Amino acid sequence: MARQLNYNKPNITTLDNKLKIICYSIPSATSVSVTATVGTGSRYETNSNAGISHFLEHILFKGTSNWPTAQILTGAIENTGGDINALTSKDYTSYCIKVPHPHWETALSVLTDMSMKPLLIPKEIEKEREIIHEELRMYTDHPSYFADFGIDEIMFPNHPLGKEIIGTHNSVDAITKEHLLEYMTTQYAPNNTVFTIVGKFEESRILEYMNNTTSNWEAQQKINFQPYTSSANKTSNHFFKEQGSDQTYMNLGMYSLSSESSKSAGLALLNIIFGEGMSSRLFIKAREELSLAYDISSNYIQHHDCGTWIISCGCDHSKFQLATDCILEELNNLTTTISETELAQAKKYAIGRLLLNMEDTERLATSIGHRAILTNDTFDFNDIMDEWNKITLQDITELASKLVNGGPKFLSASGTNLSSDQFGL
Repeated sequence: MARQLNYNKPNITTLDNKLKIICYSIPSATSVSVTATVGTGSRYETNSNAGISHFLEHILFKGTSNWPTAQILTGAIENTGGDINALTSKDYTSYCIKVPHPHWETALSVLTDMSMKPLLIPKEIEKEREIIHEELRMYTDHPSYFADFGIDEIMFPNHPLGKEIIGTHNSVDAITKEHLLEYMTTQYAPNNTVFTIVGKFEESRILEYMNNTTSNWEAQQKINFQPYTSSANKTSNHFFKEQGSDQTYMNLGMYSLSSESSKSAGLALLNIIFGEGMSSRLFIKAREELSLAYDISSNYIQHHDCGTWIISCGCDHSKFQLATDCILEELNNLTTTISETELAQAKKYAIGRLLLNMEDTERLATSIGHRAILTNDTFDFNDIMDEWNKITLQDITELASKLVNGGPKFLSASGTNLSSDQFGL
């Protein structure tokens, strides 16, 4: 396949305090998206402070030195027509602001203040604690939650990767202002943070602003990273949760590749062929041909040192054994029957999605920030497309065999009247 058009590579600047600034200019854009991605998430927590990364994410919206209330802070962005949002994952916490391009300085002012100067007002901490309890109740009320939670618990037992990102009611209750301040001081450091700016802007003005604003932000020594090792004791390869629902929800999981793996490009293509989108093998077989499920798909997650590949499905209780059999059969077929045509189509799909994402400044800024934290690299769009184009049929077939046959499979499910017999375990 011919090389795609050449695209500019994002520019990366590392300040004296080790803060990384990644700029990707799109002169035709009408917006600027600014993200701050911090290399901390739930895998950096202990049992005693579980959920603190997510708790802190919430609290940073409650006021900073220059934007002292939640209303003033969010209003500064929304009154421009912009958006402000955040997410906490197992590996990182990410904050994103998207504004019309003339308001780039406001976006950076809010985001740097959130990162460096939160007020951590005790009254707001207590109010937000109750909000997080409600968020946890909202999640646990949905039967699919336990299928999602269960797959992590059985694949990563006795490890932070197997814990719920939001924490538990007990752990959330135990988090104090002092805990939040200590955690933020060590984890929210310039040497553990990447700022990404995508859209229409003058890079020299961005760098001047960031230099002046963050010069007193001091680097810290990162704490609490616990590498995952497969030697951890596994108590079970299945997790069942009885919960009244009209469907049974499941996740079937396998170990996959870390973010540092040289075969990551192949994993993206393999997932497209198998379970991403309406033209994937899994969707066509389970939904279009057998009418087993409304929604069925696969997804992969790559951490610093390991990864997962998960198939998710929800269907009528009576069809669940058939759905499980269908998934396992399609996985086995994947190891021997991928065609050159399928591989070529997957490459077009992957490249096309990347090009479409490049039109969305928010999505692109977020993706660049996440990649920089996970791989210590930036997007070179040309290299990414070249990596996909270089994947051969032998490469993709060998990877499929390694993932499907090279390790254990895990099953989590939530619904009514579940048993191991139901799934042929």
